[in-house]
Amino acid sequence: MEIKAFYEEVGGSFTEVMGRLLTEERIRRFVLRFPEDRTFFELCEGFDGGNWQQVFSCAHTMKGVCANLGLERLKEAASALTENVRDLSGKPDTASLFETVRAEYEHTVSAIRKLAEIE
Repeated sequence: MEIKAFYEEVGGSFTEVMGRLLTEERIRRFVLRFPEDRTFFELCEGFDGGNWQQVFSCAHTMKGVCANLGLERLKEAASALTENVRDLSGKPDTASLFETVRAEYEHTVSAIRKLAEIE
């Protein structure tokens, strides 16, 4: 998969990311490293343990990383979860928002693996 196709797959804007990171090589390098980041797994641990401070912190971090890399759908999902737990408590829709983050994360990582295949 080529980098532009990757951004179409994950709902991002290659052009916007190019404006920030300046070269396709740099974009590819940072995107390919995304699955190594432990934030998602820490988010899952926090959610499973009801640690809303950890959920908030991890969702907020994920939102920022995704914004920088142009992973728009995952950024939006993380943003919604961030706002939901901003007061450091779970709400009736928190689980649904968490599952949306999980689904978008899995979709994004799957697309990254396809991108890595041409390395």
